[in-house]
Amino acid sequence: MKKNLFASVLSITILFAIHGCKTAAEKEEAAEIKVENAQTDLKDAKEATITDAQKEATDAEWKIYKNNAETTIANNEIRIAELRVKMTKSGKTMDAVYASKINAMQVQNKNLKARLDAYDKEKGNWASFKTEFGNDMDELGKAIAGFVTKKD
Repeated sequence: MKKNLFASVLSITILFAIHGCKTAAEKEEAAEIKVENAQTDLKDAKEATITDAQKEATDAEWKIYKNNAETTIANNEIRIAELRVKMTKSGKTMDAVYASKINAMQVQNKNLKARLDAYDKEKGNWASFKTEFGNDMDELGKAIAGFVTKKD
């Protein structure tokens, strides 16, 4: 009876080992696949979260940036108009060189306004736009300030 019990237990163990159990290599491979899948899922979730957060921040940042830019453009228009008035009130006829510089500043200011409106309609690379547009706004502001200093 002990032999029959031992033989039964041994045969059941062998059957489970052959059919139901995986080898150590198979277990390791399955575990590696699960880890890779988990890492991929985590990476995708992080990217989705970052993208959503950046989009929301960009929308809020865009509204503030746009309002500030529109204010600066409006101030530039006023300063350019003041330059024209100062030159005509001085009693001297407007020098062609100064008139062309004022016209160029006015055109540049209008182009900035058009670029701002174009970006608002068709948003693109925010970081690139912000850098380039900001540099162009600064250059125009310096040109207007420099012109006023030279002519006053």
